[in-house]
Amino acid sequence: MEKYKIIDNLIDTTSLNILQNYFIKEQDKLNWYYFEDVVKNEKKITKKIANPAYINTKIGDGFVISITDEYDIIDKNILSIIHTIKLNIQSITNTKFSYELRTKVNLNKPQIFLEEYIEKSIHTDTTVPHTSFIFYINTNNGCTLLYDSNRKYVIKKIDCIENRVLIFDGLIPHAGIPSTNNDKCVINCNVIEKEHYNSLI
Repeated sequence: MEKYKIIDNLIDTTSLNILQNYFIKEQDKLNWYYFEDVVKNEKKITKKIANPAYINTKIGDGFVISITDEYDIIDKNILSIIHTIKLNIQSITNTKFSYELRTKVNLNKPQIFLEEYIEKSIHTDTTVPHTSFIFYINTNNGCTLLYDSNRKYVIKKIDCIENRVLIFDGLIPHAGIPSTNNDKCVINCNVIEKEHYNSLI
């Protein structure tokens, strides 16, 4: 696969509206995990279930919902839509996902990132060869930055446009920049493609 690829209008408008209503407009009805720093290893940082409406947010924090088949989704269409997103990506890129490392929904309330915090936010999700994709649920003035291997230079800035997906080599250092004018909500998934999976087993 290419180092990165951007695809717009990935799913139908009805499905997109369902995701926006569920994760953004009705966010206070969901059990979100609140992280004081969403970039740090989630296993090493205290998390708690919280309602976004009652948290005074600070720089670098955010809310996360891990998506699994066991998750108690009120709207049963949600898992189906996320599954369709994955199928569409595989079809368009002519790839096959053999193993899923993680799928989650990230929600950031509006906040201003200072340059020093952007530098601290550059990361890779895991050191195992994998493919990452970020599906942007809503439009806002946040973005995703992809960096060179030395984490010094931005090689691509991807604006948060609803119904857009960024697919990239998961070993590319990157940083998610929150929005200042709106909630930022994305689906983040890490998968191992068939060719990489076969080399690991």
